[in-house]
Amino acid sequence: MVNIKDVRISNSWLTAKPPGMVAVFVGGTSAIGQGTLKQLAKYATAPKVYFVGRSKSSATPLLRELEKRAIDMNNLELRNGYTAIKAVNTATTQTTLAFEELTKSYPMITFCHVYPGFVDTGALNRFMGRSKGIWAVPATLATWTVIPVLNMFGRTAEEAGEWCLFLATSAKYPPAEPNDPEELGVVMPDGVAIAKSSVSDDKCNGVYRLDNYGESVQNECDSILAGYRSDEVGKTIWEETLAVCETALKSGEGES
Repeated sequence: MVNIKDVRISNSWLTAKPPGMVAVFVGGTSAIGQGTLKQLAKYATAPKVYFVGRSKSSATPLLRELEKRAIDMNNLELRNGYTAIKAVNTATTQTTLAFEELTKSYPMITFCHVYPGFVDTGALNRFMGRSKGIWAVPATLATWTVIPVLNMFGRTAEEAGEWCLFLATSAKYPPAEPNDPEELGVVMPDGVAIAKSSVSDDKCNGVYRLDNYGESVQNECDSILAGYRSDEVGKTIWEETLAVCETALKSGEGES
């Protein structure tokens, strides 16, 4: 009889197979089909999946989850198939996993991965100001109409700085193993509670995924991150990061 341990070992060996495995799923927006599709995305390297479903609305949440999940372990730098959306999703996931790997070596340090919200950094104005030719007119209109409206709902750089200083100093975000348990940071104001770390268990791991109001984010990505943690993907990502930095340093030495 085949047991689940052997099943998982066999599935993990898919990572050693060449990329581009082709699979066709008829149905699969829920239950067994959905579970199988998720496991294929977890283990296979850059698979090509044809997904046939009755309802686009039923398939859309699954497709979004798979897009967020699909870190290609053989293409961490996105040298192949680069897109802006893929870069954002991949970098976001890799950052959290890298922080979780770092906290194992530096448990006395807090790591915050923060979504800052919309901040008026002046970058949009500078970008619009460089527009030329036929783009100059709409860029000018956007500069005087759209951008001011966006800024009404955003933050100034100064306010964003206040938030970042709070994140860096408040006892709301304790490290996994503080040097002094009695001194976790600036005392929290009344009504402010300690944030939930990225691993939701009885022990804080010192890593926080935070929204633009400094509160812990818990969403569908939690299950995706859990799968990566069990495979120790964070270690691989951090080793790859160090290797890229080393390559860049050597390249710089050659130019100097």
